[in-house]
Amino acid sequence: APRSQQWITNVKMNTAARASSFIGEYWLLTSGVDAEVYLWDLRKTGKCVARFAHDDGSCTSSLSGFYSSSGESYVAVGAESGVVSVFAANALLNAVDSATKQPYKQVKSMMNLTTKITSSAFHPSGQLLAYASNQRKDLLKLVHLPSRAVLSQWPTSRTPLGKVETMAFSPGGGYLAIGNAGGHVLLYQIDNFGA
Repeated sequence: APRSQQWITNVKMNTAARASSFIGEYWLLTSGVDAEVYLWDLRKTGKCVARFAHDDGSCTSSLSGFYSSSGESYVAVGAESGVVSVFAANALLNAVDSATKQPYKQVKSMMNLTTKITSSAFHPSGQLLAYASNQRKDLLKLVHLPSRAVLSQWPTSRTPLGKVETMAFSPGGGYLAIGNAGGHVLLYQIDNFGA
């Protein structure tokens, strides 16, 4: 086994890297200015095992992965155009393990924002996706993945988020922390989505 902080490998895309995210312990997602998403299998010394383009076609600006060994796994691709595309990753990950090619299934595209998506995060249960843009104030959306619905009841136009720079769900899923450009980290309790 490798020692801690030991270099393992490099992965090489065709363009400059813009976003990366792990999906589970063994897969790394990367994307760049060409709107291509790469899946790297870290068990195979960083071999690219799949590649696809998100439908929007504009540069990728945010990438998040959610892995579940017993349920749905997802990949969220945020673009400079403001579009967020969510893909079901189970078929792809199963295809990698079984060597059978199955297409990446797009679950939903959200076009609620019109500015560059700069951050995204999955709830630990996989039931929610949060995504945001730091280009203007109060641009954050939540998507309930089982129903594929963008939640309209929160945040509202009166929720004082500021320019959202980062966000994270707590490991147990009860809280959402939102960091903004003004130096504030806002903590919200999230109900009914236990991990």
